[in-house]
Amino acid sequence: MQQLNLQTQVVENAEAERRFDLRQLWRVIDKHKWAVLVLTVLATAVAALFVNRQIPVYRATATLLIERSPVQFSPVQDAYAGYTDHWLYYQTQYGLIKRRAIGERVVEDLGLATPEASQAPAPAEGFSWRDLLPDALRSPTPDPPSQAERVDGLVSWIVGGIQVSPRRNSQLVDVSFSSTSPREAADVANAVANAYIADNLDGRVEMSRAATDYLTERLVELKDAWEQSEQQVQAFLDSQSLLSVQGADSIANQELTLATEKLSAARQLRLDSQIIKDQIDAGFGDDSALLNDPQVAAANDTLLAARRKVDELGQRYGPKHPRMIEAQSELSSAQSVLDRQAQIARQDASRRFDNALAAERAANAELELVKGRLRNIDRQEFRLQALQREADKNREIYEQFLTQYKSASASGDIQTANARVVEQARPPGYPVWPNKKRSLSIAFMLSLLGAIALAFLLEHLDNTFKTADDLERRTGLAVLGVLPRLKTGGKQDLSPFSTFSNDRQSLFSEAIRTVRTGVLLSDLDADQRILLVTSSVPGEGKTTLSVNLARAMAEMKSVLLIDADMRRPMVATATERDNSNFGLSHFIAEEADLKTCIHQMDAEGGQQLFVMPAGNPPPNPLEMLSSQRFAVALDRLSESFDYIVIDCAPALAVSDAMVLSKLATSVVYVVRADSTPVQAVQTGVKRLGRVNAHLIGAVLNSVELRSQRYYGKYGAYGMDYYAAYGKRSSSDT
Repeated sequence: MQQLNLQTQVVENAEAERRFDLRQLWRVIDKHKWAVLVLTVLATAVAALFVNRQIPVYRATATLLIERSPVQFSPVQDAYAGYTDHWLYYQTQYGLIKRRAIGERVVEDLGLATPEASQAPAPAEGFSWRDLLPDALRSPTPDPPSQAERVDGLVSWIVGGIQVSPRRNSQLVDVSFSSTSPREAADVANAVANAYIADNLDGRVEMSRAATDYLTERLVELKDAWEQSEQQVQAFLDSQSLLSVQGADSIANQELTLATEKLSAARQLRLDSQIIKDQIDAGFGDDSALLNDPQVAAANDTLLAARRKVDELGQRYGPKHPRMIEAQSELSSAQSVLDRQAQIARQDASRRFDNALAAERAANAELELVKGRLRNIDRQEFRLQALQREADKNREIYEQFLTQYKSASASGDIQTANARVVEQARPPGYPVWPNKKRSLSIAFMLSLLGAIALAFLLEHLDNTFKTADDLERRTGLAVLGVLPRLKTGGKQDLSPFSTFSNDRQSLFSEAIRTVRTGVLLSDLDADQRILLVTSSVPGEGKTTLSVNLARAMAEMKSVLLIDADMRRPMVATATERDNSNFGLSHFIAEEADLKTCIHQMDAEGGQQLFVMPAGNPPPNPLEMLSSQRFAVALDRLSESFDYIVIDCAPALAVSDAMVLSKLATSVVYVVRADSTPVQAVQTGVKRLGRVNAHLIGAVLNSVELRSQRYYGKYGAYGMDYYAAYGKRSSSDT
């Protein structure tokens, strides 16, 4: 049950872990702030170098007024001047400005393809990565282009550089062109605007001439089409023997309404009978629909009375008593009558359902027949309307063309353009590219966002525990305490093992007391208090916690510290004792008794701390820890000591922790911050959960308190003050 609750809590905590937490985001940014700053500065510097190498580009703009409805002198132009949609018309004009025909006019008007223009010096090229390559790796210089290729290239260059920008809520359009020369940009922009006006005017003249010829030819065709469509309308009426389809349509609609109502009633009757039939088919019981039948209900009452009589007589007589046999016979007869009446009721319900289903199908067939007649009438009406619309359309087109033709014949061929230049382009005084301020701002923001994203990626790939909240969410264990990171002088430094005794007012000592409080409160009602300390992998500080916790508990209780990690024993070294002294392995191997294997620590302030080292490392540690002699010894020691603290091997490395957890009353799991993978801790906790180990909580060890802020936004609150708690300065009174 404990394992199931732990797994459920782990799942719930995993869901909570995915919630959005701004404090967690800020912690990641603050942790990698210097790396983010360096990457941002480097990327911005590269962008600044690239921008400074770019050649400035100038943009000149000419303004056109494009009229939707220019002054017309010929109705022919009005018929073909443009599109009916306002937006579509102007989009078309913007596309006409960027045609290749406009580019060819500009090249010709400015004489860009003349020999004099071809001999002009080419503008300097901008920064190119090819400049960084040696001459041997660069591609050879191509042959000079022919005249046709040069013209085609100039046209493509002009068309590709034209920019059309309409002004909102007006008919003004800005035509812009960009070049490395301010004068060239203004000349090309003006030439494009003039070329568009000239091209539009030429097109209108040609269109007017073509329209007049076209109208003359189309008048005869339209008149014939109109007369033919009128004849088709009359022929259709004659072929269908119709004067009007409105009357037939009204009758069919009435029949459709009646058929629909009839089908609805039949379907409702079928559904009611089906419900009764389904209830009957489901089985016979006290709440069955069969009881609604009078005959079945009467038979059921008789059966119930017979059952009550059998029950009453059964309390007084045996099964072979004559009255009991008679009552059983009446019960069987009543049951037979009930079964027969139920069968009759089922047959009646099935017959009523079949009749209702047949009636529904007949009503549905009648409805489909009426729908077919109505669709036929609709088709006739649609066909007639289509023929009539065609005739009306042909007549309207013919009359319109006739009017336009008469007007065009009476008017002249005066033409006007639909656009005019309202402002000539002038050589610009400053470049539009590169915009150094905007480019550097964008480069700075993109590089900053990229660096932050990289920081979050690195943080996501760092699959270790950072804070106590992480440990609680991902394992479901209560955090008994958080031990700060201690500075050590190497592997031979034993100061972490004696920190609690040497510096009782330090943050580490206060954290050990917090863990001690949690352990004591968790075992208030236990008869035996055997505390097992383990971890996932070696090097997480379980021995440091065991020794200091035992020292802290010895201030209040008598404590025995047992080193059960026979593969890598550290308790003897931590307590500055010789590993060759008698210890746990000697006792289990029956080489020494308990009294000889237990050593008392130096009493400090009345402490009652005893140590049982691991002794000589045996070849079979797991078998020794699983022995009955060790279990019996723990029971005896529990009577002599208030607490027994066992330093055990890691849970993932070997199976010692799983064996010892069955003997311990409480298990404390040690996790090293920023070191132990999450999966390793979760796997270790699950392994202990499978053997129903009493995991009272976990301890997060080696935490960098100032940088990690393990208490969230209050992580560093009061840290400096409480670090010196109890240490009076010279200014205190």
